Amino acid sequence: MNTHLRKLIKESRKKGWEFDPVQSNGAQHFEHKQYGRVYVACTPADWHDECIYTRQRMRRAKRRFLDK
Repeated sequence: MNTHLRKLIKESRKKGWEFDPVQSNGAQHFEHKQYGRVYVACTPADWHDECIYTRQRMRRAKRRFLDK
């Protein structure tokens, strides 16, 4: 596991997201009780870019929930 992903896991826990490294389909993901699930690529070419993209998807999930 890369340091970028470790940092993302640590900061996300403070916001209520839990990291699940293994799912039945093999996809790692973050899950929030209200906002749902956000997947992380299993073997991204660049962890830095993937973590930035995952943060964006987390913000989008939160916005979708608040817009309802």
